[in-house]
Amino acid sequence: MLVFEPKKKLFWDKMHQRFEEIKKTKEKFYFQMYDPSIPDSTLQANAGLIGNQQKELDLQVIRHFKDVRTLCTPDQLVKFDSLLPSIIKRMTALPGKK
Repeated sequence: MLVFEPKKKLFWDKMHQRFEEIKKTKEKFYFQMYDPSIPDSTLQANAGLIGNQQKELDLQVIRHFKDVRTLCTPDQLVKFDSLLPSIIKRMTALPGKK
């Protein structure tokens, strides 16, 4: 527990920053619809930024879960692994379907 709590706090601090970054990037992206002069290539590039940010977020999540698994005792590992499918399902659910 002494090792896990600081890791958990650091993880969520990073996640909240990532969520905010993605939100701002998406807002900027969608407000481009008001400017008819923006070429499709720019939209494609900016959509790629969103994809890259999401990729980095997902990589941080999987690294965190892998790191937490290393802290588990054999009994805890069984319990942790049994929780992961439901956590993954919640993380990948459509908005409003959690």
